[in-house]
Amino acid sequence: MLGRTHLIFGLLLGLFFINFFNLGNVFILFVLLGSLFPDLDHPGSLISRFNFVFKDVSKIISKTIGHRTYLHTLEAGFLFSLLLAPVFSYFGFNVLFSTLGFFVGFIGHLFLDSLTRSGIPLFFNGVKWNLFKFKQKKHYGLKLIKTGSIEEGYLDLILFLLLIGLYLF
Repeated sequence: MLGRTHLIFGLLLGLFFINFFNLGNVFILFVLLGSLFPDLDHPGSLISRFNFVFKDVSKIISKTIGHRTYLHTLEAGFLFSLLLAPVFSYFGFNVLFSTLGFFVGFIGHLFLDSLTRSGIPLFFNGVKWNLFKFKQKKHYGLKLIKTGSIEEGYLDLILFLLLIGLYLF
């Protein structure tokens, strides 16, 4: 999926959690961060183009592990949520809400990418390491939508309409 789809879905998830679980508005920022984070393994992704540090990190990750490998697993979601918790705390954010928001966004990203034709490895055991790069052994998902296709555009429209409906609700 493209970054815009992840952002729209992240906003939808964040707004849902804020409305129905009475969380603070800053929760959405962490959902959005989590919804873009797995694509740090692709130099052309929205998060990688954010600034030069992310771009450089993205290039290194892309060359060492490849796209849609380890960063697109549940284990990575748990690990990075835990690793970033002290960073969120350092900057004065509520650790529980910020970490939960990040994890919700991360899982939302995995869900959307599981809808694409390439699917996702989902678990680390679905990724095989060789000397230079991770190789994807098995991809899971519905595999319905080609990234950047008209189908993804329709999904964007549906998610956007749901977002407006939830906002008005």
